[in-house]
Amino acid sequence: MTILNPLEDSSFLLERFTSLPSLVTPGHQVLLQTVGRGTRLAYPYLLQGVRLGLGADKILGALKASGFGVRRTDGLRVIRALREQKRNQTYVDSLGFNELPDEGRLSPSLTTLLRNYSYRIVVNGIHRDTGENTSLFYHISTSTLLTKREALDKLALVMSQDPELYPLEDITGNVQDILYNALPEGLM
Repeated sequence: MTILNPLEDSSFLLERFTSLPSLVTPGHQVLLQTVGRGTRLAYPYLLQGVRLGLGADKILGALKASGFGVRRTDGLRVIRALREQKRNQTYVDSLGFNELPDEGRLSPSLTTLLRNYSYRIVVNGIHRDTGENTSLFYHISTSTLLTKREALDKLALVMSQDPELYPLEDITGNVQDILYNALPEGLM
């Protein structure tokens, strides 16, 4: 793994990360809209620092020394969200296919959900029109906890009922993330 050093080469940011949405999860896109421009530009470095297990002070110190205008409070909010996602992904990846997740170990949603739980599923397959291998993300919202198998079966059922809306053939799927609604029950 190549370690980026913003102290040495901040031009790497402009060359490599011109399309941030490919790196940013949907929940973090919402979070990044609430922070300053400097924090949004530094997102790839924040992400890499968290992936490498660096402390928040070390990450923010390196960014400040390299000239990124990252407010400490914004940087800490993004780092906390990235760590929570990393912790949750490790848990979701370790779940068995027929194992019910523990609600206490799931990440809260950064936005309001219409139901209690949201499953992000990546579907890989061959695009019907272009013939290229493609990965698409789908979300399944439920009122009850599901196993990975149940979430994938639910998506497969929806996809089979209206195949015109889903352009992939020869598909495989994997549950990447499970979020719970952080709002109190009376407010939903």
